[in-house]
Amino acid sequence: MHRSLSRYFISITLVVVLLTGTSIGIVSNMHKSNAASLQPNTIPAQVSGGVSHSLALLPDGTVWAWGSNQYGQLGNKDVVTTITVSGNTISASSTPVQVSDLTDITAISAGGGHNLAVKNNGTVWAWGVNYDGQLGDGTTADSNAPVQVMISLTMPLTDIIAISAGAFHNLALKSDGTVWAWGSNGLGLLGNGTTDNSSTPVQVNGLTSVIAIARPELITV
Repeated sequence: MHRSLSRYFISITLVVVLLTGTSIGIVSNMHKSNAASLQPNTIPAQVSGGVSHSLALLPDGTVWAWGSNQYGQLGNKDVVTTITVSGNTISASSTPVQVSDLTDITAISAGGGHNLAVKNNGTVWAWGVNYDGQLGDGTTADSNAPVQVMISLTMPLTDIIAISAGAFHNLALKSDGTVWAWGSNGLGLLGNGTTDNSSTPVQVNGLTSVIAIARPELITV
């Protein structure tokens, strides 16, 4: 799974550039059944490109996704969306579909085959592939609908002001200046002094008073 995702990671930058340049068309070209409640020519507040899918955050706080849905990264639950490529039917959508059960979203980040979204209350939600625990819900089960990122069974990740989804791991910045990470840790990407994957957020060691996080290609800084 890692290998297949990595082959297409170079496409992320190109996707974001294209979306930014044609942002007005993202909504106006949506399939009518999905865009009934949307105003034509709405400009997204944010766009984010994953390996083989993309996201758009609209000013009303809803999130829309298109592209591959192999791991549930479109987040539209059990709604079947398929396209035919070279005679093969694949799970994907060539037009944006609304991510289920997400409202009041203030930021999005598309990763390898998963996504993150922050609500206006500082909680984080994730969906898509979960092979390395990158959904942060304490499991490694993929999800085709958003699940809440949890530090423990009873403690959600809160007070988040910024997120960054990598290929197989994620970062989140808290309002207190600490950084939290979860997912793949084979190369020590989580920064917690181990190389063990984590399906729940762990605090990055030694980082305080942080004001921003970012993800260039396959690593995070």
